[in-house]
Amino acid sequence: MLLISPSDTTISDTGPQPDSQSGPYAALDLGSSRIRVSVPAHQVMIDRPSSMSLSAPAPVRRARRRRDWPTTRRGGAEGGRSARVHPIEHGVVTDAQRCAQLVGWTLAEAAVLSLPREILLAVPVAATRGDLRRAVSAVHAAADCPVRTVQAPLAAAIGAGRPVTDRCPHLVMDIGAGIVELAVIMRGRVSLARFVQYLPEHSPGHPGPRLPRYVCAQLAAELQQMLDDLPVRLRVQARAQGLALTGGGALLPSLPGWVTAQLAMTVHIAPDPAHATIRGLARICSAPAAVRTSLAPQVYELPAPVAGTDREKRRSSMPLDARDHLSSVQLQALREQLLGQLLRRSLELDQLLTTLRYRPGPAADRTTLYAQITRAEAHTSHLQQALERMRTGDYGHCRSCDGPIAFGLLKLRPLARQCLRCPQKEPAAGQAETTGRAPG
Repeated sequence: MLLISPSDTTISDTGPQPDSQSGPYAALDLGSSRIRVSVPAHQVMIDRPSSMSLSAPAPVRRARRRRDWPTTRRGGAEGGRSARVHPIEHGVVTDAQRCAQLVGWTLAEAAVLSLPREILLAVPVAATRGDLRRAVSAVHAAADCPVRTVQAPLAAAIGAGRPVTDRCPHLVMDIGAGIVELAVIMRGRVSLARFVQYLPEHSPGHPGPRLPRYVCAQLAAELQQMLDDLPVRLRVQARAQGLALTGGGALLPSLPGWVTAQLAMTVHIAPDPAHATIRGLARICSAPAAVRTSLAPQVYELPAPVAGTDREKRRSSMPLDARDHLSSVQLQALREQLLGQLLRRSLELDQLLTTLRYRPGPAADRTTLYAQITRAEAHTSHLQQALERMRTGDYGHCRSCDGPIAFGLLKLRPLARQCLRCPQKEPAAGQAETTGRAPG
């Protein structure tokens, strides 16, 4: 049974702990300014900047069940004076390869005894499917273990000592670097959630970044709207419980008084608010398996290893002209065509994400933007897969009969996966891949 006490904010685990042979559970919080890893079984917590030098080595690649971790950083996240990059912005992963490097370095310091058997990853409510895919793939590449995701406000509420499993709603405001998340937690779930993404403001005379004034006004409006969306009975209960402030921004001196004045609500600052999320994740790691599954049901297993198939055997028996039917000139032309489409789609995706993050509009406009972003991400993924098939030599072969796809068809539809002789078995997905257009 999971026991969360508001006074001492502890979770007691009456179930068995995982054995050392299968490795401990680890918690991971990917923040815009800090990355934090906790291994409760080893009583270890690592907190380091989430930026890295441009001169850092090439990103690590996942190896099946490595037995040791790298012990050197080679001028990584904390060394050198060269320009620095931030693979995590506004709480979401923007560069999966460099994020995998950061996660690998941090786990190398935390998992000193054995590899983790599973990583519990906090994800913001603002994360799209593409953001989630990048974060999970980065952790897979660095840790080589399954990833269990939990929404960041829920982990922050647990770290703040709120009894999240009861029927009473609890309000949480998690103030991070570049993103503020508002949530109503009830019965171990995020019932309602809103977020505001912003650029931190650096003022003379203040050592750290501050919330811009327009963000404070928008937070008050979003919080009031979230309260209005609750039924009257739950709204009264939520106001009576007060608002829990977590995240590094909770320590801003004027923020608690401002929230109290704007909403006439009691404000509670979590103990050590900057580490509330990683503390909540660590407590979920220490909880029994049933509770862990209830609070974080979504698990992403490792991709299955690629092995030899009957298709590869059939292709090896094909005539040489059928296996290598595309000349180097034709492949180069198709590669340039794919790269051009990928560049245009990436620029379009960046514009859509910028509009969503910095120019929020009505709910209907945001819904349209989400749909456009999903289509752009899907098309980008198809283009990247086609370039990968070209690198491995699988490009230009029908996925149904393994026969060659004519160059004329590939020139017209560079994402084609089936030849004209084979029927389209998957109309929706097949159309997107054959025509070269974005799904939807």
